Amino acid sequence: MAEIQIKKDTIIYHKDTPVRAVGILIEGKVTMKLAHGEITLEAGDGIGFLDLFQLTHSCDYIAQTDVVVDSYPYRSEESCQQLFDQDSTLAPTFIWAALKQFFHVEELYSLTKYRCNALYTALMEFYRDYTKFSKQYALPTKHLPGLENVQPLALGNTPYAFLSRYYKDMENICLSESLAPLFERRGFVIGFLLRVSQDLHLYLSSYEEMYDYISELSVLLINEDHLDFVDLYTTILVTASHRRQDILPINAAISRMFIRAKGVSSIDMALYKERLSEYQELTKALSHMQQINENDQEAHEKLVLSQLKNAALQILGYAQMSEEFSADFMKDLNAYKAVTDKNAASDELNQLRSRLCTAFYELYTQAFFISRTKDIPVIMKMFFYFGFIDEELCGQENAIYLYDLGSTYGNREGTQVYPFYDYLVLILNGEKQPHKNEFDQDYDAYLQTMLRDNSITQAEFDTLSSDKRQKVQFELRQLLPAGGKVTYGRPALFCPLLSEHDFLRPAENCCLTFHAIKEALQSVLAVDFSAYYRDYIYTSPLLATTHEVLQQEILPDIILMPNIGTRGILWQEIEGHNRQTPASMLLPAICLSDLHLMMLRLTGEFRWEMCKRVQGARWNDVTDHSLTSEFFDYLQFYKKNRDLSADAKEKCHMQLQKAKNRFKDAFIMDYMAWVLYESAGSPRLNKVTRQILSRYCPFPKEYREKLKTNPLYTSLFERYENNKKKELTRMNSVAFRAQRNNHGQTPEPLLAQIEYLEK
Repeated sequence: MAEIQIKKDTIIYHKDTPVRAVGILIEGKVTMKLAHGEITLEAGDGIGFLDLFQLTHSCDYIAQTDVVVDSYPYRSEESCQQLFDQDSTLAPTFIWAALKQFFHVEELYSLTKYRCNALYTALMEFYRDYTKFSKQYALPTKHLPGLENVQPLALGNTPYAFLSRYYKDMENICLSESLAPLFERRGFVIGFLLRVSQDLHLYLSSYEEMYDYISELSVLLINEDHLDFVDLYTTILVTASHRRQDILPINAAISRMFIRAKGVSSIDMALYKERLSEYQELTKALSHMQQINENDQEAHEKLVLSQLKNAALQILGYAQMSEEFSADFMKDLNAYKAVTDKNAASDELNQLRSRLCTAFYELYTQAFFISRTKDIPVIMKMFFYFGFIDEELCGQENAIYLYDLGSTYGNREGTQVYPFYDYLVLILNGEKQPHKNEFDQDYDAYLQTMLRDNSITQAEFDTLSSDKRQKVQFELRQLLPAGGKVTYGRPALFCPLLSEHDFLRPAENCCLTFHAIKEALQSVLAVDFSAYYRDYIYTSPLLATTHEVLQQEILPDIILMPNIGTRGILWQEIEGHNRQTPASMLLPAICLSDLHLMMLRLTGEFRWEMCKRVQGARWNDVTDHSLTSEFFDYLQFYKKNRDLSADAKEKCHMQLQKAKNRFKDAFIMDYMAWVLYESAGSPRLNKVTRQILSRYCPFPKEYREKLKTNPLYTSLFERYENNKKKELTRMNSVAFRAQRNNHGQTPEPLLAQIEYLEK
């Protein structure tokens, strides 16, 4: 035994380090820092007793104050035997410390279980109140993603109910002086201590499961994407305010919601404060608007609504659709407008959606070609850009905003962002090629298949291969239906007609602008600067060698589908077989998800798919080092990886479960954590994943400089920078020789490569 004094804020035992000693706290307080919580230990408590059986510390033990600790060496159960042989009075002390640790953890477990049930009950009440408010304010009930999956708490590994009673009885038994001889039996004492350690891990495993449950539920309350109850309620608040209805009940409900959210540990307090501030600013703005802008706003709204009256008939007339088509379409449109629950999945409603989808695509196709020969009124721009078809179906407030936006929509501001309509125009002009279909065939491959099947003759093939109008038809047949469904987020319930029930918040808060998309992409590239760089071979007589492999940045084409939705998708990583062409990403023009997170997720997916494209059949061959092969090898054999602790292996298992054993999805999760958290010095990944990502997705110089002081990153960045310096030295030498051979002028590609290596 050694009595040691430890200063405040000192880490006594580090998480994931081997157990070399355990302690009894004599004086002061110590924080037992769990993954998602903490326990305060006081005099008489044990330090490190949680892992007597695991032999690796599961958490950090941090001195909350200046403390005094009796420290005892411990490496295995034989250590206990030796300690008790040396001092038989230690047995009761150890048993009491283990019992106190159990009661601390059990209390945390019980409290967390209560919070799980309370949060579930609160969410169900919020949903019932939401449906009540929707009816009260005559608004459609909107679908909240993930709500249908919410179930009452059901733990996979629930601690046995008798354990609590058992340890309480053991406490009473140990208080009996007549049982003191029991403490002299080494087998009982050591077995009891190891049993407590095992049971504590069972409780903590259930605690982690409950924390994940709370995290999943809390996302429905408040999240970064604004797809939550707070947003649903504030949408009702805005609509009711515009209609000059009584908003006191809805304000009271939102206040209750924020009170509930404040007590949820998994909700980030910075996010909570941001959303609370947004709500407070919104209430002020609504009050201000009602006071000073009523007359002007009303006049403008009346003018716009007069322009939008009978919008569907105007669109049908512009497209010169037949009377039979128009009559059938209006009949189905009115039937769809009359449906109370548009999120239902009945056979009758599914058939109605299917008919509307078919009619919408036919209408869009004919209207597009007519628009190339005549002026495009604002109402048609709303149709082409957003899928707008009817002012009542869309909701008057949303329709008015889209009318104002549609009049100026289409200016790309120098970005590679294209509304779907504009992209069709580029295909018609020969500036772009159609995308691949769902069978991964581009236009030429599709025609080759038809030729092999004798569906067309060689003469027809020659004509069609250069027919730009047919290329547009191909794009409309393939990308418009498929792209709309996947970006909507719920393909089974997809209907392309813009409907108010899909707007989880006002249109002005979810319509994507070209500037916002450019900003979101640049925010990702500010951390992962090399994401869209690709190798290419540069040849020049100025070079000493025949060629150089350089990198160039090819940013993706981002296409805005004419619908509302929650999901972005990487449609193709290159165009055809040419690796020097931009990727194509699809986003809904009206996006309900967080744009930054969406672009981050798409960039991670691009990295994975582009690496697979480059590596070909060897994408998962670890002997050929690449991002996909190393990550595949890591996930396939994580259970045998000695660089991973037991806790890290368990997290890998849970991550794969969450990703449904799809390695790409697991990579995207880690990639997002790398960019969002690790770049800010907040470790979220294990050692192996961090090594892979630091090698293939490096941070720029300014981030590396900030993180170098952290031991977790020091060796990783030093290795990366040493390799960069060698390549930069070589490239400077190549550039110098080329400059000498070119009358003092350095070729632009070499200058760009040097600039890339200096990042």
